[in-house]
Amino acid sequence: MNVLFFHTPHPRLNLISQIELEIMLNHLQQGDTVHVVRCARGQTLERCVTNHQGRKYYCYACTKTQDKMYQIARKHGNLVLHDYAPKQPTGDFPGFDTIAALQSYRYKGVNVGSGAASVVISLLRDHGFDPAEKRAMVVDELALMRQVVDTLDVLSARLKPGMIYVFNGRMSQYAAVVQWCRTHEQPFRVYEFTSRREQYHIVHNTIPHDVDYEAADIETHWNNPQVSLEEKTAVGSEFYENTRRGVAMLEESFVTAQKTGKLPPFDPQKEVITFFNSSIDEYASVPGWEKYVYLFEDETDAIVQICTHYRNDPTKQFVLRVHPNLKYLDNTQTRNLKRLEELKNLIVIPPTSPVSSYTLLDRSDKVVTFGSTLGIEATYFGKASILLGLCFFRDLDAAYTPTDRAELYRWLDDRSLPAKPQVNAVKYGYWWVSFGEWFAHRQRTYRLEELELTPAEKVGVVWRKIASAEIPARVYKLFKPTTYRKLKDKRFRQALAKEFMPWNKR
Repeated sequence: MNVLFFHTPHPRLNLISQIELEIMLNHLQQGDTVHVVRCARGQTLERCVTNHQGRKYYCYACTKTQDKMYQIARKHGNLVLHDYAPKQPTGDFPGFDTIAALQSYRYKGVNVGSGAASVVISLLRDHGFDPAEKRAMVVDELALMRQVVDTLDVLSARLKPGMIYVFNGRMSQYAAVVQWCRTHEQPFRVYEFTSRREQYHIVHNTIPHDVDYEAADIETHWNNPQVSLEEKTAVGSEFYENTRRGVAMLEESFVTAQKTGKLPPFDPQKEVITFFNSSIDEYASVPGWEKYVYLFEDETDAIVQICTHYRNDPTKQFVLRVHPNLKYLDNTQTRNLKRLEELKNLIVIPPTSPVSSYTLLDRSDKVVTFGSTLGIEATYFGKASILLGLCFFRDLDAAYTPTDRAELYRWLDDRSLPAKPQVNAVKYGYWWVSFGEWFAHRQRTYRLEELELTPAEKVGVVWRKIASAEIPARVYKLFKPTTYRKLKDKRFRQALAKEFMPWNKR
């Protein structure tokens, strides 16, 4: 069988290479021929979904890592490399007045607009960007997706692949592959990271953001008879205890920058109802999640409407803990959040505040979330949790999910509303820390060191970075007042380090 594989130039170069190599080796050892579409050192693609500026230093690091991966794979079977189809002129794209118009755009019958919108939303961190104002970015992504579609048309006719693999499936390059496969009824698989480096995730004929698919996987995982209920309960419970303590898994925890015990002053006679919001851009950029807050226009509208509904109720104090991922941003969501300062019955805790989310959770009587994991953490820690958005734990009966506003207000009115059963939260925790496939070839078929850049190659990356024309602009940014504030943030420092060290495993 011919297997077609689209290489992913992900910022976690080392880990993504391990996942791709694992899947390739599985097929090669079964006698399949693996065909890989790669970008040929930045020649057939001017830019990619990870390297939007086409930075040569990143191309260098990426292709060096690719070469090591292909060298290992070729020892175990037939691996063939392919380039992308040539880029076409970009002057024929229509104008887009709205994001919705962009999301519906098709090329050769394949929806490429949704993936392009997803990338631009993610790059700008703004779910309400103006497509006309950002036309250059939109056109870049559409052109990239068009190359993917053209490539698939040619290679599919020639190779007739039995299976196509791609990473993530959400943004431009990845989304184009998924949409093409769906349009042509081609079997495909999408791979993704898990919460740990020891495992990876594969979904079949869908993307990892498919709520129904992952909900079924949670149930299958929990019902596995090979693991005792005691072990599943212990593992699932440990997830919540570790998350509360700020124990990092694949991503750095926001909790490490917060101070336990710190709270704004509350009237002890009032019921405290806390909103834990999300970064809307993270959800709005996911295909199928565009309208993830189903009873209101969006999260901010939900908070305004609820607080306004209870504006004359002296027994309730509403609190909003703005997600730390929104700090330092000036986008549609953060500008809309400023409207909330006018609400007299709402205390807004800004994203830069050191107030502990868990201290706030402990003080709250009810919690309202839109998909944040804190919604199910609230259930684990014995709090009544109301969910107003899409998420993987939506159907676990781990939070109250109102079907209309009347039901929502009935639950908010009920001061004795009990928490959902803790075991339902434990089920999710167990899945989150243990789902996925185990690596079978890592440290057996090959050594991890074989994928590492050599010291000389790392010097080559840094030298190309220093020699790039963007350095003066980067240096200028370091002297901006906001940069000094950001340097206190560990996540920002890690991102800054990756600018010079794209081989970094974090």
